[in-house]
Amino acid sequence: MNAAELEDVAALMGDCCRRYDRMFGRPTPDMMALHGAPAGAEAHFHLTVQFYPLLRSADRLKFLAGVEQSTGVFTVDVEPEAAARALREA
Repeated sequence: MNAAELEDVAALMGDCCRRYDRMFGRPTPDMMALHGAPAGAEAHFHLTVQFYPLLRSADRLKFLAGVEQSTGVFTVDVEPEAAARALREA
């Protein structure tokens, strides 16, 4: 990425974090994952940034399940469409 693209990605990441804060009504702890291009798809895919909020609600922390802790695979128990709608409205 060039400098302008990096700034754009940084701005989007900051916006996402602020939306989670507004959605939960408080500073929200989160995990972020960066995924590079799949092998062979580099020409059509750069990277994916995923955020995993560690709250179930404003006053309820999401504790990791055993499978999440042991495998390093974290899940979200919200349908993607519902999460997208809530973030758009925040």
